[in-house]
This record gives sequence, structure tokens and C-alpha cells, in this order.
Amino acid sequence: MPDLKNLLKIVLTLVVVTAVSAGLLAGANMLTAPAIARQQEEAYQAALKEYFPAIDDFRRETLEEDTFDLVYDAAGELLGVMASTAVQGYDGPISYNLAVDKEGKILAMRIVEHSETQGVGDVIEKPQFQEQFIGKSYLDPLQPGEDVDTISGATKSTAPMIDSIRRVLAAVAENFLHLEKEEPFDITAVPD
Repeated sequence: MPDLKNLLKIVLTLVVVTAVSAGLLAGANMLTAPAIARQQEEAYQAALKEYFPAIDDFRRETLEEDTFDLVYDAAGELLGVMASTAVQGYDGPISYNLAVDKEGKILAMRIVEHSETQGVGDVIEKPQFQEQFIGKSYLDPLQPGEDVDTISGATKSTAPMIDSIRRVLAAVAENFLHLEKEEPFDITAVPD
């Protein structure tokens, strides 16, 4: 039975190596997590200052799984809202920020984190994709192929982003800016 003894030795060695590796990874994560969180917060604060140069303060609100920072100037006037959310992309969640001015127009979009395929799905980070949203309003339909474009070959990344941006923009307009969509005039409702 020497084969069973060798097999047992190999299994025990693998268990020990796996346990040590898991412990080292957990330790490295504990050491780096605070630094990563601090860097992410610094990048977020820098983005707030870039998108809202007159920022003096902000107040955080949460709706479902999204957070919204209401940004104010020194006089206490609302400058706009910075939304933080995530949407399921092709390869995993896509976390992003959407900066919206007080009129309900998109000022900027910032991808925080994603795991989309390099060279295809990562198009969501490219200016050609992001810039098409700048200046769009909560009144715009954001329909792919009409007023915004999905990117050929990356529709499983870009289409959910477009849907999410439309949803977040509507939530900002309705809940924080108190803007309402104007219903189109129905000519059939006018008496003859």
C-alpha cells in the first residue's frame, strides 16, 4: 500500500499549501483594503470638485441600492447631484458615477470599477461612448440607435449602461431635483 501513503502525503501537502495561500491572501487584503478605500474616496472627492467646481458641501441620500450626493455651494444652493450605482455588464458589475446638474442634464460619467472584456466591453471607459451622454437631459429618451449609440460587438456592456443611466437620470430628476417629464399634448383630447 505505498501508493495510498504517497497519495495521502500529496493531499496533505496540497491542503497545507492551500490553507497558507488563503491566509496570505486574506492578510494582504486586510492590509491593502483601507488604502484602496482611501484612494477611491480621494478619487471620488476629486471628481466631485471637477464636476461641481463651486462645491462647498454635499448631503448623501440612498434610494434602494443607489447613493446620491446632493451637492451645494457656499450659499446653500443646490448645484446638482452625483449618483453612485452599479449595473450588471457582460462580465460582472459595472460601478459608475453620474454627475447631473440642477436642470437635470448630465455633466459627466465616471466608471469606477468593472471587469468587462479588454478591447470589447471596456469601451464603456472610452470618451466616444461616455461623451454622447454629456448634456443629455432627463427629458431625452436615451434610446439606442436614436440619440445614443451602443457599440457594435459590446452591446452586452453598453446596452445595460444606457438603461441604467436612463433609470438613474429619472430618479435624480424626480426625487432630488423635483423635475417632472412633460406629457406630450394630446390633440385628440381637444373638443371639436
